[in-house]
Amino acid sequence: MQYYTKQQLQGSGKYNSKCRIGNWNEDLEMEETLLKDYLSKRENGTLKIDLFQRRMNKALAPVELTTVKADGYVHFGDVVQVCHATTGSTLSCDIDDKSSDSRVDKTHAVTASTSTDPCVRNAFKIVKYEKATSDIFERDYEDKETLHYGQKIKLMHFPEPHEAPLYLYSKPISTTNFAKFSHFQEIALTPSDSFDSVFVVLHPDVVERSNMENIEGEKVPVGKAVVLQHCGTRQNLCLMPQFKFQNDFGAEYEVCAKTLTVLGKNLTMEKITQGMVRGDLEKPELPNNFWVFISSAIGGSQ
Repeated sequence: MQYYTKQQLQGSGKYNSKCRIGNWNEDLEMEETLLKDYLSKRENGTLKIDLFQRRMNKALAPVELTTVKADGYVHFGDVVQVCHATTGSTLSCDIDDKSSDSRVDKTHAVTASTSTDPCVRNAFKIVKYEKATSDIFERDYEDKETLHYGQKIKLMHFPEPHEAPLYLYSKPISTTNFAKFSHFQEIALTPSDSFDSVFVVLHPDVVERSNMENIEGEKVPVGKAVVLQHCGTRQNLCLMPQFKFQNDFGAEYEVCAKTLTVLGKNLTMEKITQGMVRGDLEKPELPNNFWVFISSAIGGSQ
């Protein structure tokens, strides 16, 4: 903070550092010091504008998505965009927006951006969840490379070669973990590879989903809506279009973990008349919970 003498305050509009009044020598030295500091930072590329530009260049660097296979299905290891089915916004991260809670692993903010160009901040790799021990109740699929409904996955932020991977994660609401605006369950990126980072891929049609023998095990097509349910809390990945806020990349939507369902009971009553138990029924989700895996089309067009 710069302090001013009584003479400077009284004559601030009439005098400058060239007029030898007040602390004229100190003012002259201060101007020279500030100029040297500016020139040094500009030469070393440490000005705030330079740091911001490097950050933008890194986050918005183009990424080549995995080309859609001939079968048209999503495969493990694919680099994809996770887009909201109705708004078209893409799941995006801000690596430089970190949590300040020292008691937990550093987490990074996740939002939904209206920019659909494939880049570092909105590209994710689909990783198969592998249990440490075998599970006799886990279904065994013949095609182990293709993603099926009912399978558990992890969404890994597409990392730079020299960087540690980050995983999309969520955990129960607490005093330190909650979404900024909706106060629902937080969605973020974390370097911790734990069960908090595991999601299960569900069919968007709850009627089809209730017929598990018919739908579970079917392959997930590219470009078709799915529901991504957090395994640890059974809350769905959710876009909140009513919460749109500004960050360094522009106006973006909040993303949280929350299962939003329709209020009516028509489907429930219909299934009860068909002999299904009320406890086995699920209400249809709202479009907030519908997402799409987007890959690069053959020929490079999206």
